[in-house]
Amino acid sequence: MRNKTLDVPRIEGMQEQQPQSSSHADLLQNFTIDPYTGAWDTRIGYERFIVKPSTGFFPWASTGRIDSLYYWAKRNGALDQVIFESEGEIKLLIDWNGGNYSAITLLSSFPTTLTDAPAQYCEFGKWLIMTNGKVAPQKFAGWPIPPGATNIPIYDVGFEVSPTPPQPRIIETDPTASSPSGGAQSCIFFPRNNSRGQGLGKIADADNEFRYRVSFVSNTGSEGPLSPISTPVIWTTPASPNDFQYAVSLEIPLGGDHVVSRNIYRTTNGGSTFYLIGTVRNNVDTIYQDIVRGEIASAASTAPSETSSVPRPALSPKFCATFSSCLFLDGGDTDSQRLYFSNPLQPDQFGLLSYVELSTRQGGSITGLFTYFNFLVVMRQNCIDVVTGSFPNFVGQTILQNIGSTACNSVATIPDLGVVFATYEGVYLLSGNLEYSDTPSLVRISDAINKTWKRVNRDQLIRAAGTYSWKSQEYHLYVCVDGSNVPNLGLVFHAARKSWSVRVGFPVGAITTDPQGNIIFGHHTGVSGGAPGQTGLFVISGRRALGQRIVDDVPTDLAPPTWIFKSPWIDFGSPTHKKKPHYVVLYVLTTGSHSVTVNAYKDFDYTSIPSGTCIMQRPDHADQPIYDFSLLGTTAVWDRAKLTEIRYSIDVGSCSHFQFEATASNDVLLLGYAVEYTASQTQTVRGRSS
Repeated sequence: MRNKTLDVPRIEGMQEQQPQSSSHADLLQNFTIDPYTGAWDTRIGYERFIVKPSTGFFPWASTGRIDSLYYWAKRNGALDQVIFESEGEIKLLIDWNGGNYSAITLLSSFPTTLTDAPAQYCEFGKWLIMTNGKVAPQKFAGWPIPPGATNIPIYDVGFEVSPTPPQPRIIETDPTASSPSGGAQSCIFFPRNNSRGQGLGKIADADNEFRYRVSFVSNTGSEGPLSPISTPVIWTTPASPNDFQYAVSLEIPLGGDHVVSRNIYRTTNGGSTFYLIGTVRNNVDTIYQDIVRGEIASAASTAPSETSSVPRPALSPKFCATFSSCLFLDGGDTDSQRLYFSNPLQPDQFGLLSYVELSTRQGGSITGLFTYFNFLVVMRQNCIDVVTGSFPNFVGQTILQNIGSTACNSVATIPDLGVVFATYEGVYLLSGNLEYSDTPSLVRISDAINKTWKRVNRDQLIRAAGTYSWKSQEYHLYVCVDGSNVPNLGLVFHAARKSWSVRVGFPVGAITTDPQGNIIFGHHTGVSGGAPGQTGLFVISGRRALGQRIVDDVPTDLAPPTWIFKSPWIDFGSPTHKKKPHYVVLYVLTTGSHSVTVNAYKDFDYTSIPSGTCIMQRPDHADQPIYDFSLLGTTAVWDRAKLTEIRYSIDVGSCSHFQFEATASNDVLLLGYAVEYTASQTQTVRGRSS
C-alpha cells in the first residue's frame, strides 16, 4: 500500500478548539514571526534596559515588583522619559546624566496590595496626568529636572478647596490725614479728576459700598472656584473736602504651588454683580490695591457663575483618560460609578454638573478608562460602556453586558484592526466609528486559545499587562495563570496572521512600547524574588537569553527560552479509520548545527514516544558554515538560510489521531511540516454499550 502525505507548508498559529485544523498548532511556545520569510522564529529573549554600567541592575538594585510603566515620548525622542511604579512609589528614571543612573520619586510611598489597580497615566497637552486611587490626581510637567533636584514640577490636578474671601481694609475717609486713624487701616487718596481715572467713591456726603471675590488660576490656564463674598467695605465721602477718591486695600489669599495668578472681582458701587477688575500675575503678593473707578465700564467681564468651577470633585480617582479635549476621572472608591470631566483644554477646572452618571444596573464600579477613535471606553466590573458626545453633552451607553474586566493595563491599539483589551471571558477587539453607526463592532478574538484562557486567575486579572509593537506587529498580553499572583504566561497575538502563540519564561509585571516599537517591561518580582534575582526594566529582543544574573558582579546571560511546537491532533481526514504514521518532515530554513528533538503521541495519550533528534542542516549536502563557530581570518563565508526538509522516523503503530511535538532551545525558523502515513481499512471498534 502506497504512503500518503499530509502537507502543511505554512503554520498559521495556535488553535485549541477540537477538531483542529492541520494548518494550525496545538501549541506554539516562545515563537515570533520572521518578517522576511514568514517563518516561525525562535530567536527571542530579553536583556537589560540599561546595559551600562556593565555591573548590576542599575538603578534598580533594590527595586521590587514593577507595577506600572509609562514611556513618555516627547519632541521626537529628544525628551523621552520613563516613569514606573514600584512598592507604592511612582518614580522617574534619570538616564541622561552620563553614567550616573538614578530614579527621582514623584509620589511618595502608599501601601499597595496585589488587588489594587496599578497607577494610571494619560497625556494632556504638555502634562502627564497620574492617578493611583490613594491621593489626589497629579500632573507632571517633566523636563527640565536636573539630577538631585528637589523642586520637581508635579502638582495636584484641580483645586482642593475654594479660596478664602479677600479681606478689604477699613478706609481712612479724611483726605487730609497723613496716616490711618480711628480704626482705619488704609490711607490712599487720588484727586477726583486725575488723568489716569484712578480712585473709587462718590461725591460729597454719598455712601459707598463694595464687595469682592477672588479666584485662582492654575498653570494650565484653568480658573478655580470663586471665593465666598467678602465683608463689604463701606465709607461715606466727606462733605469737605470732597474732590478726592479712594483706593481699597485688599488682603488676598495665596493658592497652592500650581497657582500662577489670581483674578479679583468686585461689584459696582452698591451693586450685586461682580466684574473682573484685575489679575495678580503671581502667587506671592498678599495685598492688592483696588484703584479701578467705581462705575465699571459695561465692557468689563462678569465673574463666572457659581457652577462653572468647583473644587475637584474626584478626591482620589483610580483612572484617568483624555477625551474630546477634556480630562476624565472616575470618582474613586467613594463614587465608583460616576465619571467627572473637566472643561475643554483646562484639566484643573470642573463644573458642578460636569459628570456622567453610569447605569447602576449590575454594572459595578469603574475599573478602567481608555480612548479609542471618537468614544471613551469605560471598563466596569460587569459590563463595558462607552461615552460619546462633546462637552458638556457627554452620554454613556453599555455595549457589552454581563462581561466585565479589571484588566485596565491590557489595553492596546492595533493599526487597521482596532483596540484590544482583556475581559473575564477573553480578549476582545473593538473597532468602528460611532459617528457612522449606533454601536461599535466588538469581537472576541481569543476563542482559538480558549482552553489556555480558562487557566487565567480571574482574581488577578487586574495584574494583566498588555502592549502592541508595530515593529514586530504583535500584541503582548501577560496574565496570571494556574493560581499565580504575578503574570507568568504571555499571550501573543500576531496581527499579520490574526493568530496566537504563547510566551513562557518572561517575567513581565508591567509592559509598554517605545516609539521605535521596542517592547519594554518591568520585572514582576524584582528583589522579592530572592538573590541574585533580576530587577528593574528589560527589553524583549532577539538576544537568546532569558535575562541575566550577576556572577562575581558581572551580568551573565541565562539560558535561552525553550520553544515548543506541538502539532494539532491530526485525523488525516477520516477519524474512524486507522492510520500508521511513518515520518514527520519539518520544513525549516537552515540555522546551523542546532539539535531539535521530536516526540510523537497517539490517540490523545499523555505518554510521548521518542522519535529522535536532528540538526538543522541539509542532510544531503555539506554542512553550512556557522557564524558562531567560524573563526575570523578563515575563508569561510556566511551563507544565507536555505529551505530544507528534516525528516524524522515515527513508530507509534496504528492510530486514529496523531500528534507530534518539536522542542529545543536552539535557533529555528519553522515554516511548516508534512506527515507521511499509510491508511488502512480498519475502523475503530463499535462504541461501548456499558
